[in-house]
Amino acid sequence: MELNTRSHARTTPAIMVVLAFLLAFTYWALARTPLGQATGFLPGSTTAGILRSLLGDYGPALAAVLAVAIVEGRVGLKSFFVALLRWRCPVQLYVLAILSPLVLVGVAMGVGFVTRTVVPATDPVNALRVGAIFFFMIFLDGPLGEEIGWRGLLLPRWLESMHPVQASFLVGVVWWAWHIPLYLADGKAYTAFDWVIFLANSLSLSLIMSWFYLKSDRSVLIATLFHTASNYAIFVFLRTLWHPVGDATELRFAYAVILVVAAALAAWAMRSQHSEVNQVS
Repeated sequence: MELNTRSHARTTPAIMVVLAFLLAFTYWALARTPLGQATGFLPGSTTAGILRSLLGDYGPALAAVLAVAIVEGRVGLKSFFVALLRWRCPVQLYVLAILSPLVLVGVAMGVGFVTRTVVPATDPVNALRVGAIFFFMIFLDGPLGEEIGWRGLLLPRWLESMHPVQASFLVGVVWWAWHIPLYLADGKAYTAFDWVIFLANSLSLSLIMSWFYLKSDRSVLIATLFHTASNYAIFVFLRTLWHPVGDATELRFAYAVILVVAAALAAWAMRSQHSEVNQVS
């Protein structure tokens, strides 16, 4: 049984990563190649939106379920879904997971204000609408579908044989690379600087979410809330309360530096957790 468990810790994540990338590149092929045009794929259409959600936003979740089913069968699926429902942890962790991204982005906005790379928005703010968007983001902006795969399967399996910092870095690299075909399909014109900043942000956020994951006794819900709050904080500050001036390079760099500092603190906090993780596994 122990041998099978160790084999699953290697095989299931590998298959999940391959499937997640296969789904992402399928969406890219439909959006950016003659194949997609031949099959009637129209960017911006309802069909394209549904495929973007299934193959992109929920791709990691779908890949995780398929990988567990293929390698571990019904017993593995049951254990996988039970782990996803773990929610009992200190209330202060829920509060911290939701508020800390607002603080991190808020500090970056302070830098933007000082350097005059952001200006206050002049449009009126509908507080009810802005508040409701947080809950829509959980389901429609990627966090739930992604975290079922990244922190629901990859992180816990790799923690069985790696230190939390190593596992977090590996998840972060996969998370970053998985976005590439999706962003290219969506027509995002990223420069080399953009991709480097995005990599730094992905690695940093992965470390921070691993800290939340371990601190909450392996709650995927906590990681999902932090992921949602991170996306939401950027939406609130940059699209609702403030607007960037120009390409906001200084602002994005400042946010990356702030995340790296927060990630370094998370890594330091996890420095002695290797033995604890092994005991839980």
